[in-house]
Amino acid sequence: MHNKSKIQNLFMLIGAIAFVLMIYKIGIRTITDNLLKIEWWIIPILALWVLVYLLNTLSGLMIINNLENLRHIGFFQLYKITLSTFAINTATPMGLIGGEPYKIIELSPYLGSNKATSSVILFSAMHFLAHFIFWMLSITLTLVIIPLDLTWKIALSTSFIICLLLFNLTLKGCNKGIINSVFKCVKRLPPLEHIVTKFIEKNKNNIQIIDSQIKGLQNNNPTIFYATLIIELPARIISCAELYFLFIAYQTPIKFIDCILIMAFTSLLANILFFMPLQIGTREAGFILSMKLLGLSPTLAITISIVTRIRELFWMIIGIILIKIK
Repeated sequence: MHNKSKIQNLFMLIGAIAFVLMIYKIGIRTITDNLLKIEWWIIPILALWVLVYLLNTLSGLMIINNLENLRHIGFFQLYKITLSTFAINTATPMGLIGGEPYKIIELSPYLGSNKATSSVILFSAMHFLAHFIFWMLSITLTLVIIPLDLTWKIALSTSFIICLLLFNLTLKGCNKGIINSVFKCVKRLPPLEHIVTKFIEKNKNNIQIIDSQIKGLQNNNPTIFYATLIIELPARIISCAELYFLFIAYQTPIKFIDCILIMAFTSLLANILFFMPLQIGTREAGFILSMKLLGLSPTLAITISIVTRIRELFWMIIGIILIKIK
């Protein structure tokens, strides 16, 4: 219990540092100016993400309930853990390095370490699969709706093919054992070969157990598997309403489908450059490029990006505080 408290404090410290850095990066004056401009629209924007996190939690709970658990975990307890996980992911470079280990630690008393690990990996897989579907749909819509030059058409078509390949690869990984598959790939890298081989030999039984639990959901209960994926997808669409509200607040009417295209392009670029701490620069670039395609100004793109970061700051601090609340 003492070690768990230390780990929680470490995650809180990482989150707090990231929070301060983000405020410093944006600037308090910029934050207050933008909040004054959008006025009461900040309320529905923040409220939207309550629903997004609810859907994320529901998806996670369906995965967890499919396992034989040591103790029952309630919906709101998992909701709290989900919020803190996303807050830590926002704060740490390469996202999953921070949030997912924290989630495993928090779920272990309820599921045991192996089942906690498999449930978190499965949830992450569902999250990625939903993103791949969202990106592929958005790329298709972009190619159909927006007049593009040949360079853009080639770039987007290539992105679609890559997303489709990664979607199938993730799906096969869930079906055949994603942990073993990942370690086999990593083992081929000369600098890591010896370390990974030693780790696999030492943890062979645990890896087999975790992989069998991951395979079990898709093979033995495909209804739950695809239901969690279906629940994750609307969360991506709902998050696009944030942009729709912001465009209304800044008196720039825009179609909701355009908001989907902007959000898809921005999130795709952010995930490609996942190693950037706090996604500094990547989100702004995503907004500028996608909004330029729709004939919208770069200045407005930067402004929209700043407000999404303000929303992110709000939920980050909530998630960080919840780490220490039982």
